[in-house]
Amino acid sequence: MDRIAWRAEYAEGLKIGRQRACPAQRTGLDLAGAYALLAELPSSTEVIKGYKGALTTKESQAAFKTREPALGVLMEGMEVKGDKVKLTDFNRGAVETEIGVVLARDVMEVPSAGELPALIRSCHLMIELVDLNFQSPPSLVDLVLNNAAAKQYLCGPEIDMAELEQAALELRSMMKCATLNRRMRRTETLLDSLMWMLRQSLALGLPVREGQVWMAGAIGPVHAMRSGTYEFKLGADLDRAIGLTFVVA
Repeated sequence: MDRIAWRAEYAEGLKIGRQRACPAQRTGLDLAGAYALLAELPSSTEVIKGYKGALTTKESQAAFKTREPALGVLMEGMEVKGDKVKLTDFNRGAVETEIGVVLARDVMEVPSAGELPALIRSCHLMIELVDLNFQSPPSLVDLVLNNAAAKQYLCGPEIDMAELEQAALELRSMMKCATLNRRMRRTETLLDSLMWMLRQSLALGLPVREGQVWMAGAIGPVHAMRSGTYEFKLGADLDRAIGLTFVVA
């Protein structure tokens, strides 16, 4: 599968009323080939603003018959400015709660585990908005070819990484039934995911730059997108915790 054909299929799958293509079986493309094409996604008119990790749990990896995460790129234009999300921008939208970090400096080589914390300028509550409207159940290669289903994201308030050790998480839809998520994500798990993402992006020759946003994987189940007001909170005391609020309409 050449770059031009892939970019055309990828762009078509982002359109409303279209489905994301699953060309792996048809083309015989392997995982290395899929990542090579993904690395071609940036252009002179659209640059990388950061990266996302996918399949960061053993359960999600087992579903795709792999033992490692998957990498996606956050392109310019994907970030939602403000707190309004258009439901009509998605074919089969879903909401994922995330923790993200902003890099403090450029990275040219894979850091050691001891060097990694110093690369983090800030840690943030984040929401990823994916579009899961695939033509058929995707393979791992198909997932990578579709940029791990990335569509949009929100970068929320800064949080203290130390809070991740004890904090509960809550994603609440105020116009529908409330959903409570108390699965905890420890700091070392976040750093493990970030290390893998750094290693993978550098191996692909992708830029790792100061100020980029890195989402290190979902920290709870995927929620089908519905119209309504959402509030994502993290803290030991959820009644007093800071949150990220957005409206889907």
